[in-house]
Amino acid sequence: MNWFMDTSALVKLYHWELGTDNLIQSLSRHPKDLVITLTDLSRVECHSTLMKRVRIGKLSKTEAKQAATWFEQQLQRFRVVMVDKVAKEFAIRLLHQLAPQSPRRLD
Repeated sequence: MNWFMDTSALVKLYHWELGTDNLIQSLSRHPKDLVITLTDLSRVECHSTLMKRVRIGKLSKTEAKQAATWFEQQLQRFRVVMVDKVAKEFAIRLLHQLAPQSPRRLD
């Protein structure tokens, strides 16, 4: 089973929050053939999200550092796809075009 995991889901694996239990339950349904794909941006975004949790008081610095270390130690378990410059520029254009009018959160 192949899964693409964005940063909001990825962080749930390293810091318990609403939705963590559901994610882990879903992942556990495929123990033998699970491949989780991330983009190369996920590494930076994961650290950024953990630091945001510190800023807003949901994690201590120690807890964030432990979560980040655990993530880095497990990074080789994920399939990491490099996102080229053209794809990044296209994503930025789409965000500016669609995000202001979308009823869904894009952050």
